[in-house]
Amino acid sequence: MKIKSIHIKNVRGIKDRTIELNMIPNKPSLLVAPNGSGKSSFAFAFQWLNRLRMKLSADDAYMGDVNNKPSMAIETIDPNEILVADENKNEINRKFGIYV
Repeated sequence: MKIKSIHIKNVRGIKDRTIELNMIPNKPSLLVAPNGSGKSSFAFAFQWLNRLRMKLSADDAYMGDVNNKPSMAIETIDPNEILVADENKNEINRKFGIYV
């Protein structure tokens, strides 16, 4: 199974961004980008995933507004599927273990 892309909304400095990865699980991967491009916000999105849902502290909500509801979607290849985590559910934990 390959991770094709990760879509993150409303986490820290990320309003709405899709990151194309074509990453193979259980293989080393690096995320390299210039300062201010959202690497830390990307990591925080994963940090706030729990077994049941995605829940941010007010400090980590986009623009500091808790009304900006966070979400994440991981699109995989082989099988082709989209797994979603938001304030109500976490489908991502059915397929992936997350450690930040």
